[in-house]
Amino acid sequence: MSFDLPPYDGPLVIIPLALLAALLTGWLLVRAGLLDIPDETRRLGCLDGLRGYLALMVAVHHFDIWRNVFQGLSWGAPSGHLYNNLGQAGVGLFFMASGALFYRKVAKEMLRLDWVSLYLSRLFRIVPLMWLATALVLLLVLYRGGTPQSSDGAALLKWLTFVANPDLMGHPHTSRIIAHVVWSLRYEWVFYFALPLLALVLSVTSPRRVPNILVLIAGTAVLLFVPGLWFGPFAGILISFFGLGMIAVELASWPRVNRLLSRWPVAFLGIAALATQMKVFPGAFNPISGVLLFAFFTPVLAGNSYFGLLTRKGSIALGEVSYGIYLLHGIVLSVWMEDLIPRIGERFGASWLALPLLLVIIVLLATLTFLLVEKPMITAGKHLARLRRPARARA
Repeated sequence: MSFDLPPYDGPLVIIPLALLAALLTGWLLVRAGLLDIPDETRRLGCLDGLRGYLALMVAVHHFDIWRNVFQGLSWGAPSGHLYNNLGQAGVGLFFMASGALFYRKVAKEMLRLDWVSLYLSRLFRIVPLMWLATALVLLLVLYRGGTPQSSDGAALLKWLTFVANPDLMGHPHTSRIIAHVVWSLRYEWVFYFALPLLALVLSVTSPRRVPNILVLIAGTAVLLFVPGLWFGPFAGILISFFGLGMIAVELASWPRVNRLLSRWPVAFLGIAALATQMKVFPGAFNPISGVLLFAFFTPVLAGNSYFGLLTRKGSIALGEVSYGIYLLHGIVLSVWMEDLIPRIGERFGASWLALPLLLVIIVLLATLTFLLVEKPMITAGKHLARLRRPARARA
């Protein structure tokens, strides 16, 4: 296969331009009234402005993998540290964000938390878009000539329940259509189901005046630095990112620490930590990378906007649709690389020059599915939770 690229397509120049194009798209969507900016009282520091960039980092990571596949290489980690860490650091920081958001709820209410409502909200938040993504995958497989197989029923059930993503209708590497991203959602569910245990531990230690942060540090350190304990080294490190997010909440809640971390000079240190992780380490799933990403993440919770970037309306808009960006970008990249490039040509289609256009398309698709699927289903989940409360009060 020939691969006719321009002599230089400058990924280190194109990637920032592509992210800028996505930011501008988010701003235009807010200006057009299609996306709303959440009330400031709902926000945790500047986290809403970060989430969209994390999802876009993963999209860039998979774009580089697709370029390698297009050149005849197998699907696997990109060759360069930067391109691999765009994906792994993005996922690690996503896990920290989840840890931070749900720790606030658990630490405040502990065992009094309405667990059924919490799990209903997660169910209505995560599952509908995954089912839509699965439907889109099925349509794409049919378009590419897939034929029904006797094993499709069991395989489809695994897709819909997040258990696994086996091939459908005889289409090889079906999971590649969504860039194999569902593995991280399984870790999210593990975290959600571990929250009652966390609440139980805190309810025991808090009355004994054991600071929550000491409990969190101890648990996270075990996961980070004791290989093979319970989960295996890889899984333990991944789960530890949720703990790092919780520790960041505790640190950012201390007034003096918060004031320090929110100052603009600290942004330089956070950027330096992130740059060191991406440049020095081949991947993010190791203890030192976790600490470096924590150093970047904690100022965000303290309200450090990293020179105003994370408080831009476009950034917050990207955060609103970040789940759609994360879950659906693989479909856009698959269609582009496998179905459209033969029509538009390799010179542009498989080069980094296509990245800005692709990120804009991904943001627009994520916005469409947010408005038509995510937002209505989130509202339905909240309504169902409200219906439960009077019955719960009577009981």
